[in-house]
Amino acid sequence: MPALTCSSFLGARRGKKQTGDFRQHLEIIRTTDLHISGPGTGQMYQTFLPDGAVHINLGSDGPCPRNYMEEYMAEASPYLRALYYLQPGGGIAPEPFLQLVRQAKQLLGAGVAMPVPIGVNLSPVGQLYKAYTWKVFQGTDEEKAVAEMVPVRLIPEGPTLGNLFFENLVCTNLHGVTGRKENPQINNCLMARLRESFDLKFPHLGSRDRGWFGTGG
Repeated sequence: MPALTCSSFLGARRGKKQTGDFRQHLEIIRTTDLHISGPGTGQMYQTFLPDGAVHINLGSDGPCPRNYMEEYMAEASPYLRALYYLQPGGGIAPEPFLQLVRQAKQLLGAGVAMPVPIGVNLSPVGQLYKAYTWKVFQGTDEEKAVAEMVPVRLIPEGPTLGNLFFENLVCTNLHGVTGRKENPQINNCLMARLRESFDLKFPHLGSRDRGWFGTGG
């Protein structure tokens, strides 16, 4: 791995990089070791990162303690490692952010082990959605299809997202937050138990050791 390189700010409101030649964008990304972006269009660049790169998803405010939206793109890219800014809320605190950058530097220095194992590139939100899908189809005729990574939208009664993201299902009814009712098949009781299970296993991810979702386990 060469010396650490970071890309130019490709999404500037005004400037050449926003309206320039897309080939130039790709040339920059292909020589970028560390890519940092919030949810949205900026995440689309991560797919073009070189092997062994690190992508940091900053997240944003929303129904979950923090929302990561297009994280499925990182999970589908076993040639890079994704990290997540986990502090709740919409802002970014300097020290937790710098800790994440230092973690990325350590990964780059040691070399990212490839292929990155399944599930490693998911945030707590993505991990909960994945666990929920497994539990819903466990012991059913569709269990094999899920194991073979058939798109959930093709499975009858699957917890499809439609025009939503993982957090709209995972954090429905969390602390009184009500999600958009585009999927009436969601089992809110099961999702709540899975959030508690996650917090019980990883209490250190939240304040006062209550876990990332804040349930206390």
